[in-house]
Amino acid sequence: MTRRMKEPAYLAEQLQHRFDSHIKPINDYVDEISTPDLWVPYVAPIHGGIDARVLSVQVVLLQGGDARKSWRRVLRRSPNIANDLTVISTYHPGAQALWHKDLAERIRRVTHQADAYQQLAAALA
Repeated sequence: MTRRMKEPAYLAEQLQHRFDSHIKPINDYVDEISTPDLWVPYVAPIHGGIDARVLSVQVVLLQGGDARKSWRRVLRRSPNIANDLTVISTYHPGAQALWHKDLAERIRRVTHQADAYQQLAAALA
């Protein structure tokens, strides 16, 4: 999905539907916490929005630096929001986030991402 966002037609479709009923509450919140100094990315409709299984069991999967920055902003605004949540942080799902010239670092990143997905699977079980 991340590579498809580079396709103009696919990106336009996702942006056009970013306020569909299943994703509107989330992207309304994104608009609420965004400022001119801090870009917070919209959640693409393909992720399922309020109908997504991950959200229904109260797991937050932070994939990449932008997601972590946005989450820190949410926590500053609502410090207790994470009290009952499982929060899992890992690298962006794109291959570029895992690449590094040092093979050992690449292996560490891939392992970290795999471990995060295993934690996610356990939380959803």
